[in-house]
Amino acid sequence: MGRPLCRICHLVHETPRNPLVAPCRCSGTMQYVHIGCLVHWLEISAKKMYPQPRCELCGYHYKRHPCIDVIAFTFLLFAYFRIG
Repeated sequence: MGRPLCRICHLVHETPRNPLVAPCRCSGTMQYVHIGCLVHWLEISAKKMYPQPRCELCGYHYKRHPCIDVIAFTFLLFAYFRIG
């Protein structure tokens, strides 16, 4: 079996910022997707699949988690302690 490839863009190349992940219950050659490809697909699919996007192959419902902007959070902490 060869190297895993992204089922969206069909490339095997991955970087630390754009790794291949297995986000659902799919297996075999359909298991992996670049995180960037998945995010882009979810943004497009969210407009079509209300209320929650799901894998079109295995039916897995993707769960959204809030993301914290580390730079903004650090700035807010600094401002809070500087004022207080």
